[in-house]
Amino acid sequence: MPDDRLTEEEKTAILEALREASLDDDDIQRLAMGEDTTLGGPGSVDTREDLISAAASALEFVEGLDVEESRAEAVADEDAMAGFDGLLRRLEALRSEIASLQRGVVGVFAAQLLTFRGKVVELKSRISEEMVEKLKMQFFKSFIESTFVDIVDQEFSALEKELVDKIVEQTQQRFKEFAERVRQSEIDLRTAIVEQQDIVRSFMQSLEEEAAAVREELQEKEREIERLRAEIDKLHAQIDLGAAAGASAEEMSRK
Repeated sequence: MPDDRLTEEEKTAILEALREASLDDDDIQRLAMGEDTTLGGPGSVDTREDLISAAASALEFVEGLDVEESRAEAVADEDAMAGFDGLLRRLEALRSEIASLQRGVVGVFAAQLLTFRGKVVELKSRISEEMVEKLKMQFFKSFIESTFVDIVDQEFSALEKELVDKIVEQTQQRFKEFAERVRQSEIDLRTAIVEQQDIVRSFMQSLEEEAAAVREELQEKEREIERLRAEIDKLHAQIDLGAAAGASAEEMSRK
């Protein structure tokens, strides 16, 4: 007979938990047969309503999340800083949702396992009472309960392992897909950063080319000015020479 039977305090705690249980008799029967039941996702497990609402929200998020193929093309047309900030917010939101899913899944599964265990333990008293009442086996009540506990401890351990294996199998692929989406977002973010750096380099290169063109144009203007200045000086010299020749001719004519 196992040594890890439930104590009276544990039984009382389980019965209290059963008042807030979200599994009915049909759910217990399906779990006992090894069939799958729909479990919830992240969220608070304080009340049944919170549990159901959180589960629905988590599954809807995991299955409905659709990562855009690429944010790089949009960044090229949008404001660079706005696109960069948007990718950062998106990446942070994905990380937050993964953490929320991890916390919520553990809480929901623990609550459902506790409910399942409580329902099974409750059957012990119901079966023994039915047999005592219908078969008049009052003296065998303790024996019936002990035997039932032995069977339940063995079977429940196997059922619990099977349930946990199913839980892991069902959620593992979703978490893998979720992690892949986070990695894709990081790739998109790095791509956006590289493209923005290319844009900045291209802009700076354009500025340098324009500045070089302006400097070359200024140098050309300076050379043109020097050429014109030389022609002006030459004209001044010719004018001065002509004036001097005219003055000499006028003086000679007077003589």
